[in-house]
Amino acid sequence: MMRFVLSFHAVELMRQGLEPTEACREVLARITEKGLDPQAAVIAINKRGILGAAKIGPKPFQYAIRTSQDDRVVELP
Repeated sequence: MMRFVLSFHAVELMRQGLEPTEACREVLARITEKGLDPQAAVIAINKRGILGAAKIGPKPFQYAIRTSQDDRVVELP
């Protein structure tokens, strides 16, 4: 996974104007384009506080959000 530098690439895509969810999907697409199918997830937040996430692989992925306005668990199918 490290050879894909997912977090770095997601930040660069957000700097170019992509929203966090779009950036997460794009970086994971790089993995699937190589013919790989691992279980992987990326979570990103931009400087405006907008959160996004994406995953690949057969299993669901859960992550938690906790802020002064929000406290929940999100599941990506």
